[in-house]
Amino acid sequence: MNKTEVSELVISYSDKYGSTNKPERRDLQNKLRKVKSKALFDGLFSIFLMESYPESFARQNNAGLMLFKIKPKVKLEPLEMLRVCLPTWDVSVEELVFYFVEKCGKEEIGIVLEKLKSFPLSERESEALKSMHFWFEKA
Repeated sequence: MNKTEVSELVISYSDKYGSTNKPERRDLQNKLRKVKSKALFDGLFSIFLMESYPESFARQNNAGLMLFKIKPKVKLEPLEMLRVCLPTWDVSVEELVFYFVEKCGKEEIGIVLEKLKSFPLSERESEALKSMHFWFEKA
């Protein structure tokens, strides 16, 4: 399965079942566990970069849960990755932040979030960054 197939699978699941913990989520997780780490991460992370839709929360929630539960082993560039998802990340999906903290360490993500404060950000991005800080403190 490639990254496009991963994102399409999660989107299809999310649009059909929403963000509730249905028994089908275990099937989704089992399918995704068979995917190579890079394709899995790229496919799941791409969902956080998509334009907002009414289904965005369910899609991002499921993508975040799969990231956090499966923990694909990839080299992360947290500064760039967290920066690019600020415009589109649903601030209610804490699993994205939790995943980065778990993979990179609390100290590194703390530094990244502080650096992001110095970037020129839109109002939406600034609000998202505040929410990232909130979830970071909970991690």
